Amino acid sequence: LLTGREPFAGATIHEVVEKHLHEEPVFPTVIRADVPDALCRIAFKALEKDPADRYPSAEAMAEDLDRHIRGEVVRTRASLYDNLLYRDIVSRYHIREVHAVRELARLLMTNIGVPISFNKLKTYLQLGSVHTVQNFIKYFETAYLYFTINQYHSSLKRQMINPKKGYAIDTNLAMEAGFHPSGDVGRLLENAVFLHLKRQQHEIYSYQSRRHTEVDFYLPMKK
Repeated sequence: LLTGREPFAGATIHEVVEKHLHEEPVFPTVIRADVPDALCRIAFKALEKDPADRYPSAEAMAEDLDRHIRGEVVRTRASLYDNLLYRDIVSRYHIREVHAVRELARLLMTNIGVPISFNKLKTYLQLGSVHTVQNFIKYFETAYLYFTINQYHSSLKRQMINPKKGYAIDTNLAMEAGFHPSGDVGRLLENAVFLHLKRQQHEIYSYQSRRHTEVDFYLPMKK
């Protein structure tokens, strides 16, 4: 009813069921930009794969719909991470591969400070092009969700080719969105150092010596 079409369509009932089980629905504002954010969140909560994440009953969902009609705040509030991901990325850039975006964000937030392989991400996420992965990461950066840094080299071309490293805008956000067993203190501390350097407006790179000694952060001297 929100978009004028079903969340999943297929040639057979089996195909529709498979999509319900394994695919993410298209975010409503991708199809209709005028759908209110609260209704999008209500619809997505009702379509969650894990029953524990859905409304406990039809009555609970109806209560949230009534709150929206009355102009009140619905209970299925989106976290800061959800707002960044859905409103500022999925909806703004009309992305249909919602599951791939969510999974990419989870992988990046889990592997903060780890060199990024666009080809491996493309294969894992089953996306058709490396450029799609690069565009998604660019959208994350535009939304201030995630930042990448180049590996330093005197050749700009080599900098573009060398693997990038990435960091979250906030360590708590990385904890919420990624998987960090036992707190993963080392990577979170590295992320905190990156944020401190960025606030100081430094030009930040990673660095690897000819003997393959790695330096987390390299700040070229300003001339």
